[in-house]
Amino acid sequence: MTEGGGIFVSYRRDDSRDIAGRLADHLIDRFGKKLVFIDAEAVQPGVDFAESIILAVRSCQVLVAVIGPGWLTAADERGRRLDDPSDWVRVEVETTLARGVPLIPVLVRDAVMPATADLPDGLAGLAHRQALAVRYESFRHDAARLVSAVERALDPGDPGSEGWRSPSAGDSADDQAGTWTSAQASRAHAAHLFEKAARIASTVSDQHVKAITLCEIAAVVAQSDPGRAVLLLDDAEHAADAVRFEAFKKQALSQVAITAATVDPARTHRMLDIFAGTYLMIPVTCSIAATRVPIDHDSRLSLLEQCAREATALPDRELKAKGLYTVATAMARFDLERAESLANAIPGRLMKAQALSDIAAVAAADDPGFADRVATAITDGHWKAAALCGGATAVADADPARAIWMLGDAECAARSILTPSSRAKALSLVAFAVASVDRDRAARIVADAERAARLVVYEDSKTVVLTVLATALAAIDPGRAESVARSVGKFSRPAVLCEVAAVVACSDPSRAEQIAGTITAESKRALALVRIGGALAAALGRRADGLRPARNFSTRSIVSNCPLCSSLCHIDAVPAE
Repeated sequence: MTEGGGIFVSYRRDDSRDIAGRLADHLIDRFGKKLVFIDAEAVQPGVDFAESIILAVRSCQVLVAVIGPGWLTAADERGRRLDDPSDWVRVEVETTLARGVPLIPVLVRDAVMPATADLPDGLAGLAHRQALAVRYESFRHDAARLVSAVERALDPGDPGSEGWRSPSAGDSADDQAGTWTSAQASRAHAAHLFEKAARIASTVSDQHVKAITLCEIAAVVAQSDPGRAVLLLDDAEHAADAVRFEAFKKQALSQVAITAATVDPARTHRMLDIFAGTYLMIPVTCSIAATRVPIDHDSRLSLLEQCAREATALPDRELKAKGLYTVATAMARFDLERAESLANAIPGRLMKAQALSDIAAVAAADDPGFADRVATAITDGHWKAAALCGGATAVADADPARAIWMLGDAECAARSILTPSSRAKALSLVAFAVASVDRDRAARIVADAERAARLVVYEDSKTVVLTVLATALAAIDPGRAESVARSVGKFSRPAVLCEVAAVVACSDPSRAEQIAGTITAESKRALALVRIGGALAAALGRRADGLRPARNFSTRSIVSNCPLCSSLCHIDAVPAE
């Protein structure tokens, strides 16, 4: 395939050059410049125009034919141009039809589809292709529909369904190239979104917000490009060093150190002295113990026990609770019994329940008996439901029947809650988890969550409830999720839209990008874009493993890792600037 040959944009210059260019820009935003061919940009000066066009149209995987009112009737001194076998538009369309690859007619300026009788024999098949109209008054919406149509054309089905399969040894080179075109497009677009998010984050004026945002971007990018993540951490550390207030500076630097533990452990060790004698040494040290750096099992446990002692000795009750929570959830990966003991030592009922919930979810896949015992012992209905939802997610692939049973128990726990705010949040969590297996049931549960949310009186509580509700709705009814998100106060709205976009990305990346584009706070818009890119990359990973694409993020993202559901009622770790 030639550079830019994945998607070929065909048009007549005197008929629709301007609109074709705008549509190509939208396709480039989605798939990247290398996968979109439009002659005005792809054919460089000094290059053989005819050869470039022929190579591109012969290698493209989908052709977008932009048809204006003069497309069919355009003529020169020799007669109607479409009747000339050397007419470039005819060559492009005829070649694509002959190859049998997807062709999408796009009608602009009120053009109508040509009838079979009006077309040369080699173009007759065009009349039977489903067309898409692009209108001036709804251009952005129609362009988004085109992007979605191209996505479907590049990847017409889930793994295991007709139209999608992994390449096999018996495939021809052409078959294998066609199989991987969608993966290449998604991978290129994910990288494009990562870079776009980094560029936006670099413009944030608040250095504290900038540092935290770059850390979050680096954490996602590290999954596919560790080298790029290290460079992002360089920028994050530089921004953190520029923060004026010492407490905020150390907090930002701790996020750099924690994020670096996975991709740049030397940086984390270098930064340890910054946090000596402060609470922040606990989460940074836990990050070292919990990551894949070459530390033996006993050394990991020793580090975590050291953190447990330091957390227990903290005089401040809130910091002690946070420290023990951090150690307990990190310990759960190595010693479940010790993790439970540390969680039970946490002062404060809700944070203790949250820690036990997280531990039960971690244990569900490998030790279901332990997970059941811990979840059953949780007295707070919200966190009991969260534990069961997290456990259901952990066992869903290996034991779907058990996962459904756990979700039933989670729903019962949520419905037993009397406080409207906690009931609404818990039902939202359950609906979010159930959406991947039974959307109708999830819709009924989230409707009950909405009814409970309407009973919440205090504004701060209502904001948190609506945030969790909107995130759950994003997996069931994205339109309703957007509506709920936009009903939240101006200060919190960017964070809520960011969460909605992240969930919608799993089922409709183009729509998710539209939502991200409406986010006014730069830091949140950057986070939304990198999470959309992360969803695309995760989907590629599942395909490589032969799994069906996930319909939404793991409930773990909304149950505990996502601060939206935190009992501390924080809207997000990164404030809107």
